[in-house]
Amino acid sequence: MDEKLIQAMLELKEKGTYNNEEKGGFRKGHAKELVKILAEKLPEHGITETHVSSRCKTLRKIYVAMCDLKSINESGFGWDEEKKMFTAPASVWNDYVKSHPDASSLRGKPFLYYDEMSFIYGQDRAIGEASKVPRRMQHEVDVEENSAANTNTDNDGEKQSPKPTPLPPETAALPAETSREEKRRSGGEERPREGTPPFKPFPGMPVLPYSPLRCRSVLNPFSVVDFEAKIWICPICFHRNHFPPHHVASISPDTLPPELFPQYTTVEYQQDDASSPPPLTCLFVVDTCLHEEEIGFLRSALSQAMHLIPDTSLVGLITFRSFVQVHELGFPHLPKTYVFNGSKEHSRDSLLDHLGFFLKKPRPPSGVIAGVRDGLSPDAISQAPHSFST
Repeated sequence: MDEKLIQAMLELKEKGTYNNEEKGGFRKGHAKELVKILAEKLPEHGITETHVSSRCKTLRKIYVAMCDLKSINESGFGWDEEKKMFTAPASVWNDYVKSHPDASSLRGKPFLYYDEMSFIYGQDRAIGEASKVPRRMQHEVDVEENSAANTNTDNDGEKQSPKPTPLPPETAALPAETSREEKRRSGGEERPREGTPPFKPFPGMPVLPYSPLRCRSVLNPFSVVDFEAKIWICPICFHRNHFPPHHVASISPDTLPPELFPQYTTVEYQQDDASSPPPLTCLFVVDTCLHEEEIGFLRSALSQAMHLIPDTSLVGLITFRSFVQVHELGFPHLPKTYVFNGSKEHSRDSLLDHLGFFLKKPRPPSGVIAGVRDGLSPDAISQAPHSFST
């Protein structure tokens, strides 16, 4: 498939009708034209414009990562022109991937279409000023993806185009090295302070004057509410809870508290100053039904996410394809997972029994059950990037 797609891209490049003379590559709408060319080469291919666009972006990201690696003249790396792949000792690769996670997908893998991609997206960018161009190209890929994701529809059904995303100042000015890259290479990239969630501030978020319940759930729009009995049922553990004290007298179907407003799916709860705030909990649910190159970028993204969350966070990982795998991240001796057949129906009680939720017997301090239920302990968070990258 890649061979035919590259051939189609070369044909489209030679036609020149969709060439982006200013930035290199193609202009918007090229995916539709590529589908037409592929239809001639593969009459029954069944490939859609979405498939072509996604694969083109993946190939472009791989090319950008290769340009970055070739441009820095990193000692210890070699380039096998015949196999179109990088060569280096394992220790050199390990050190480089730590500061450049995107390069993990290039390790030991040939990219046979490098010359063709160089023709499509520009000349070989191995040295000098051209070494800064791949970062601009990567920014353009990110902008295209964000534009596709953020395009919305107004009340009249007309699409509204998102505001253009400006180039980062360091990329627009094309300095010798970006500050972020310098931080990554020196190992000095800042992590959030303890207790500071890595989320954007939400100015309109209401603050509720009480703490969450022991079941770790809170009154929310998805709860089952009984106004007569003045109770609500947790949608996660099905525990019955009384209304908060300051809501008992006023809550009714006509006077709902902010917790039950559909638009308030995110709220904050005030906590007693004497009690320490609970750690941030992050559960990654990942679809692994991807191309091999895309898996490499996925690992890089997960590894970067792990370096952006506070050290005291609780982390869990679930991956799914034809089977669903619940991973134990806190067990350093060997990878451990619970595997569930994706084509089989699993009851709630069966899942709780297998995973050990809400057991009456003492909770184990470590192991699969503790990791599945409580995420990754603070002591073992340093092991999480390794688990994500395997």
